[in-house]
Amino acid sequence: MARRRPKAATQRALTILKPLRDASERAALESILRGHGNAMQSGGNSALRDAFDAIEGLHYLSWFVIDGVESASNPGAFEPPVLVLEANFDGAEKAFLRRLAGNAATKALLDEIYSRCSGYPVPGSSAEFTAHCLALGNSRPEVFYVARPGQSAAQLKEEARLAAAIEAAVGSLGEPYGRRLEHLRRIWDRLGSAQRRLIPNAPMKPFWVRHSLREQPLKAVFALVALLAVGGLITLALIGLDALGAPLWECLVPPRRVADAALCAALVLAALAGAGLVIWALFHVIEAPKDIRLSARVRIWGRKFRAIFRATIRTLPAALALVGVVAFLSWQGALLLHWASYVVLGLLAIALLAGLLLVLVAMRELVDGVDGMAWDPAKLTRLSAREDRGVQNHFISVTPVKPGRLRQAVLRIVLFLVNLLARVLYDRRGLAGIPSIHFARWQLLDGGQRLLFVTNYDGGWGGYLGDFVATAAFGMNAIWGSSGGFPRTFYLFFDGVKDEQRFKCYARNSQQETLFWYQRYPELSLAAIRRNAEMREELARLSEHLAPGAAPAAESELDAFLRRFAVPGR
Repeated sequence: MARRRPKAATQRALTILKPLRDASERAALESILRGHGNAMQSGGNSALRDAFDAIEGLHYLSWFVIDGVESASNPGAFEPPVLVLEANFDGAEKAFLRRLAGNAATKALLDEIYSRCSGYPVPGSSAEFTAHCLALGNSRPEVFYVARPGQSAAQLKEEARLAAAIEAAVGSLGEPYGRRLEHLRRIWDRLGSAQRRLIPNAPMKPFWVRHSLREQPLKAVFALVALLAVGGLITLALIGLDALGAPLWECLVPPRRVADAALCAALVLAALAGAGLVIWALFHVIEAPKDIRLSARVRIWGRKFRAIFRATIRTLPAALALVGVVAFLSWQGALLLHWASYVVLGLLAIALLAGLLLVLVAMRELVDGVDGMAWDPAKLTRLSAREDRGVQNHFISVTPVKPGRLRQAVLRIVLFLVNLLARVLYDRRGLAGIPSIHFARWQLLDGGQRLLFVTNYDGGWGGYLGDFVATAAFGMNAIWGSSGGFPRTFYLFFDGVKDEQRFKCYARNSQQETLFWYQRYPELSLAAIRRNAEMREELARLSEHLAPGAAPAAESELDAFLRRFAVPGR
C-alpha cells in the first residue's frame, strides 16, 4: 500500500517589537547582540548555533534596533529605541515561541537581551509566560513572500542530504557504459534503504505551486466554463424532474421556453453530428476498394461502428453539458447579464478611482522632496563588514512614510495588492522575477509612519538592488514611492528606482545593521534548493520504472535526469 505523503508546511513571519527601557541601554544591547552574532557566524559559539538548530521549523531569525519615533504627547522628544525580532518559521506562532523560550540556551539569550526592554518578564520566568509576553509585541506584516511555499526547514535539509547522496552514487559509477536505464538502476541500488524510502515521500505541495496561475492564465476561463456546465446540467435535471411530475419549489421550475431551448439545442447538435457522420461515411464508401468481399466489408464496418459508438458515449457528457448551458442561459441569461453589468460598472468605478488617485499622487510628486546623493562612509563600512560572509545575505530597511491620508491610503492599497499577487500568482522565477529572495516582508510601523522591509537573499547587495531596477521597477516604485526622500517617481509606477545610483544610495542610508542573524541552511542558495527538490521529484518518478514488470521510462526523461550529472549514455 502506498505511503501517504505528509501535508505541506505553512511558513509564517514573526515581527516582535519591544521598546528599550531607556535610550542609554542601546549601545550595551547592540554590543551584546553583535558579539553573539559575530561569534555564531564565525563558529566561535557552536553551542548557541546548535541551540537554534534544535528549534524545529526555524528558517531565519534576526535581531536589530531601530530609532524611536517622535512622541505625540511631547513634540521634539523621541520615544526610546525599539528592539526588533524577526523570524521565518514553519507552523503556528505560539508553538514556535514556546520552542524558542523552552530551549535552555535560547531562553538564557532572551533573558539577557530583553532584560533591557519594556514588556518582558523577570529573567528566569517560565517558558510559557516568556512566550506569552513576547507574543504581545508581535505585529503582522502587510506583505509576506516565501520563495518555496510548502517546503519546511526540515525538508530543505533533508533534500540537501539526499542530493549529496545521489551525487555520490553517480560519482561512484566512474565512466559508465550502456543504456541509461541501467545507469539509473545502479544509482538507485547505491543509495541506502532509508534514502530510497524517503525519496518518493516528499510532502505534498500547496495547490498554487502545482498549478501556477501565472503560468496557466486560462484556468480562470476554464473555471467559468465549468461553472456554466454545472449550471447547465442542473437545469437539465430540473427539466427532467418537472417532466416526471416531481414536486419542486416554484423558483426551481423551469419555464416552458427552457425545455424548448434544450430540445432545439439537442436537435441542432444531433443534426450536426448526423451530417458529419454522413460526410465521413461517403468518403469511406468512395475510397473503399471495389473488389473486397461482403463479409470483410461487414467486419470493417462493424469495427468502425463500435469505434463510433464508443466515441459517442465519451462525448455524450460534453454534449449534454452544452445543451444544458443553452437551456441555462435561456432561463437565467438575463439575470447573468444583469449581474455582469454590475461587475463591469464596479470595475469601471474602481478604474476611475484608481486613475483619480494616480492623478492626485502625480500632483504631489511634483513637490515631494528627494534625498541627495550623500553616502555615509562610516555606515557603509560598518554594513559592508557584515555582508558577503557566505552564499546568503540579510537586508533591513526602515523608511519614513510621506505624511497625509492620500499617501497612507495609496501605500496600504499597494501593499494589499502586492501581498495578494505574491500569494496567489505564484511565480517560480521569484518575487517580480527576482530569483534570489528566500523570504521578504513589508510592514508598516508606528501606525503607518514608517515602512519596514526585511529580506533574506542570495548574492551580493549591489546585484540584488540591481535586480530591483531591472525586473521589479514598477512594484518597487509603487511601494517605496510613498516613502520620504525616495527618488522622484512619475505617476507612482515610473522613474524612481530607474535612477539607479540615487536609489542605491537611498537604500544604503535607510539600511539598518543586522546585529544578530541565524540561518538554518547558510550553504544553500535558492538555485541549489530548487535543484535538490527537482532531483528528488525526478528520481521518485523514474524509480517507478525500476519495479519488476514496470513499463520502461522514456529515454528523454532519463537523459534529462542524467544530464544533471554529465553522465553519458553510450
